[in-house]
Amino acid sequence: MNIERIIGFLLLILGLGIIGFTLFNSFQIFMGKMDPPQVFSAEQKQQAAAPKSTALSAENLQQQAQQIIQDQIQNILPQGTIPRMLNLAAWSFLAGLLMLGGSQIAGLGIKLIGAGKSSPQQK
Repeated sequence: MNIERIIGFLLLILGLGIIGFTLFNSFQIFMGKMDPPQVFSAEQKQQAAAPKSTALSAENLQQQAQQIIQDQIQNILPQGTIPRMLNLAAWSFLAGLLMLGGSQIAGLGIKLIGAGKSSPQQK
């Protein structure tokens, strides 16, 4: 067997392995069995419990309004949704790059296998 064909088969197997690994991990991530890589994360704010005062001051009203707005936004968009969507988008981009690279490696392997067949056999 020609060395070009051996290298071609190795590259073909490597390229298909990269594509298979990427597809398997993507399936696991999108089925919820595995978490996507954590590229983005949400910072958790710990708010100290403010003493309940009945005095109506400008700062107190502003804090209450801010708290009401945060509660309403929390009802519309649960915490952690945006970083999770960004992490899924980052994984999709990375998966696309891995599959593109795997297909290029496999294509190179196929070319080497074809080149090994057309070369004359030495006795």
